[in-house]
Amino acid sequence: MLSRTADHLYWMSRYMERAENITRFLEVANRMSLSAGRDRAAYWRPVLTIAGGEAAFAERYGERSAVSVIEFSVLDPANSSSIYGSLRAARENAHAVRSVIPSELWESLNTTWLETRGLDGHRLREQSLTSFCEWVRERS
Repeated sequence: MLSRTADHLYWMSRYMERAENITRFLEVANRMSLSAGRDRAAYWRPVLTIAGGEAAFAERYGERSAVSVIEFSVLDPANSSSIYGSLRAARENAHAVRSVIPSELWESLNTTWLETRGLDGHRLREQSLTSFCEWVRERS
């Protein structure tokens, strides 16, 4: 039982860390692409490479653009490395050990998941990528 609890706590933390890291990759790519001259799409490729999602991205989205990489890396439920997928997995692991974690941790993680789940591409663009990334990091 103790090892199962430790396992859930480890993976909860690991998935939260993954979500935070993806926000950092996205912000760097965004800044670099804004200062780029011609091939802005090239700056988004490392986000896919680092997260190990190039093949899955190519199957679902085809051509690489800022909008498609952000959607894939943030909101795509089929992408387990997306922020959406990472927060979902972190919440599932936290739920499994809810009785041993502080209620504030559960409430923060659950609220973050629920708000992210309700997010769509249009709302994300209105909120701005930078604001969203900062919000995720504050919550992780």
